[in-house]
Amino acid sequence: MPGDMIERFCPACKQLTMWCRRGYPNHVMHAILSIMTVGFWLPVWLIVTIQAGYRCGRCEATTASSAIRTILIIILVLLILGIVSSLCGPHTPRR
Repeated sequence: MPGDMIERFCPACKQLTMWCRRGYPNHVMHAILSIMTVGFWLPVWLIVTIQAGYRCGRCEATTASSAIRTILIIILVLLILGIVSSLCGPHTPRR
């Protein structure tokens, strides 16, 4: 649920601070848009996903897990786009 608050150590502030969870993006919708636009939607998805997750209430630092999650999701979408393009791409007849 957006707005959840937890107390955790902030590596940027070097102290315990309150962290607020921002809402998570709809990954299914972004995956569909990325496939429909042949990957042109990926930068938008990357920005939206990086902005989601927990942020320090003092310095707005983000958790490292959100960046790792973003990278994994983008790799997955690129693999799916590669498979779809190889299946649906132009085929040359064999002689």
